[in-house]
Amino acid sequence: MQFKAIVWDVRHCSVLRVLEGHTGAVFSVDLDESSELAFTASGDKTVGVWQLSSGLCLKRLKHTNGLPVVALQWQEGYIASCSGSTITLWSVDGWKKVMEFQGHEGQVMVGVGREGRVECAQLRVRDPTNCAGTVLSSSRDKTIKYWDIHSGRCLQTLSGHAGPVNGIDWNEVFITSASDDGDVRIWDFHPCHNRIGLAPS
Repeated sequence: MQFKAIVWDVRHCSVLRVLEGHTGAVFSVDLDESSELAFTASGDKTVGVWQLSSGLCLKRLKHTNGLPVVALQWQEGYIASCSGSTITLWSVDGWKKVMEFQGHEGQVMVGVGREGRVECAQLRVRDPTNCAGTVLSSSRDKTIKYWDIHSGRCLQTLSGHAGPVNGIDWNEVFITSASDDGDVRIWDFHPCHNRIGLAPS
């Protein structure tokens, strides 16, 4: 079986590049701001860094917890990737690990459990030079966490969902979250508290 990511040219509705080389399923992809690099999260426990012009894999960033990398996001020279209950921040400067964020609860072991697995992470970098910014993460432990990327400290934990939180997004005002409980919640960003809970009628 071949595990690949496909980059599409949306202007011409055609395949621009096929990225091959992972030995596990590809769960998440992202592009840098200039569309020169692509990034992939894979079940082979690595993050792939790819050159779009050639399709070559330039670097593999390996998580050491023995678990698949299920989500990632790139912004301003940094990658946030999710594996098990850990979010890892990587820097384009030498492709080195900058910080690990740990705090989501629950058992995450190979072939055993995934209750605390982080499902999604959103990265906002305010000052790339000084590694200043925030990471927002959602988990199967039913919570959302908001982290300072410079210190690694969890600034806020949002609780209220009755099921795993699978997706999140945010802007300067609101955080939105989607869960297995069937609800979409909208949270005030400053301060972080539940503003509106939306459930299917």
